[in-house]
Amino acid sequence: MKFPNAFSGVKKLFLAELFNIISATIMFLSAVFALFVTDDASPDNHAAGFFALIALSFVSVVFGIVAFVLQIVGANQARRDERMFKKAIYFVIICVICTLAMAFGSGMFNKISAGIDEVSTLLIHVYVIMGIFGIADQLENTAMQSRGKLTLLLITAAFAVAFVLQLVGAFMPEIAEPLSIVSAVIEFVSYIILLIYLGAAKKMLAA
Repeated sequence: MKFPNAFSGVKKLFLAELFNIISATIMFLSAVFALFVTDDASPDNHAAGFFALIALSFVSVVFGIVAFVLQIVGANQARRDERMFKKAIYFVIICVICTLAMAFGSGMFNKISAGIDEVSTLLIHVYVIMGIFGIADQLENTAMQSRGKLTLLLITAAFAVAFVLQLVGAFMPEIAEPLSIVSAVIEFVSYIILLIYLGAAKKMLAA
């Protein structure tokens, strides 16, 4: 094994992406729940729906925080073999701050935090992909380099669309909830794309 640190780090980044997928799934369910359930006219049902929504959001944040920890540890290990991973750590920290801000904030502040979080998440993915790309270059693995370029293109496009949707929702509150559902789906797809690439990277580094 030529890059043991990168291998250990990428394994943790792979696990972090699994937690991100779980968090995104719960967030999606939370958005759907908010759109279709909490409009119930019954006060009792409305209260129950509100607390269920809070619980789902809390669980999503917990999984997200675990993912952040794994990303920091994984990127810190991998950076010993490829410096691009180090830059991902800075944006993980920004995402942690934004997540905490959204957990305790509200209104426009939350929307701004969500936008910063979206951009920072994209940059985490960009530097992780670039780190793997750098190692693939050292290993002369052209197939992984080509896959890295495609993965980077797809993820960048997905996050750009999700960011625009959040921006539109910030200025058009009446359609913010359905847009948040679409944004969550797009983000979920981007996590799957990165997970597939991370899985391929694990196999490359294990050889």
